[in-house]
Amino acid sequence: MSEIVQRTPQEDLIAQVRSDGFKREVAMALPENITPGYFVRVTVTALMQTPDLAGADRASFFQSLIKCAQDGLLPDGREAALVLFSGKVQYLPMVGGIRKKLAEFGWTLEARCVYEGDEFDYEYGLEPHLTHRPPRPGTPRGARQGVYAVAKHKDGRRQFTVLDEAAIAKIRAIAKTKTVWDSWPDPMAEKTAAKQLANDVPLDPADREQLRTLIEADDFKPGEARDLLYGPSGHPAEVREIEAAPTPVASDSVPSSEGAKPEEAPVLEPPAVDDEARMLADEAGMFVPPSGTYSATGPKGPMTLAAMAADENGRKYLGMLLKRLEPTLENQGYVEAVWAFCRVYCPELVQAAEVQS
Repeated sequence: MSEIVQRTPQEDLIAQVRSDGFKREVAMALPENITPGYFVRVTVTALMQTPDLAGADRASFFQSLIKCAQDGLLPDGREAALVLFSGKVQYLPMVGGIRKKLAEFGWTLEARCVYEGDEFDYEYGLEPHLTHRPPRPGTPRGARQGVYAVAKHKDGRRQFTVLDEAAIAKIRAIAKTKTVWDSWPDPMAEKTAAKQLANDVPLDPADREQLRTLIEADDFKPGEARDLLYGPSGHPAEVREIEAAPTPVASDSVPSSEGAKPEEAPVLEPPAVDDEARMLADEAGMFVPPSGTYSATGPKGPMTLAAMAADENGRKYLGMLLKRLEPTLENQGYVEAVWAFCRVYCPELVQAAEVQS
């Protein structure tokens, strides 16, 4: 009797991607300049480079690929990337993808990081200009100081934007894709500047809508962060009891409580606020406190702000953070994330903290 060889999850997923059925489906989404065969080969390479994708939710994986194809991008890490987030696969357009789309509308785009050893100068106003001169090859460039993006239209128009490290840190602090920022800090900083500039370049309404869809592909819409955490109807939150007057604990120093039975978590319903504030709050809700800051830890490790707010003890803990946690250079992003989230989902805690102050 011949031995039956079991395929690994990665091999099984690669076989699905290579199947005629998937090729037919993705062919309907791809633009004419990208063949299904080429798109599949690039996807298989991404799977080989990131084997953890095989263990993620399959539906989210294929949905991400279709979205990528609809935007005319390749999941090669330059135009777009496939990353894991809470067990699901998220499609993230990268700088190369934004550059590719803008080129279709007559704009060339470039984004660069600036370091201590670079010569850099810029000025806004009636005669804006920007100069960036890196040091000679082999010369240490030092720590990153900021990032900029420049765009030039074929008719000669030019625009640029500059972000310092404080602005980059603020955006990173509320980003849901922390692992991507950790793996590619400079490309993600460049992408941040590219997205901001892409939103400002003048485009026809139809072109603007295409670009908006691409830029917002990795941004949560109102409510999506909550749904990813708890599902449409809400899942149990896993927390440990927090003392009435907690002290700072490192998130990696608290042992997990095996076998703890979580209590049913209420579904977070935001009050009437504008969409921009709600979107910012949803993104902030995904923030996980870094090691060494005030944090709450459940059986599976450090909790997000949204998970804290879904539990009675966790809400008390957030109230304590609003009253006690002072912003410093190291924790400024965390403090801003706590306030942005609580202003929408825990307004009574914000009111109590403001009254005390």
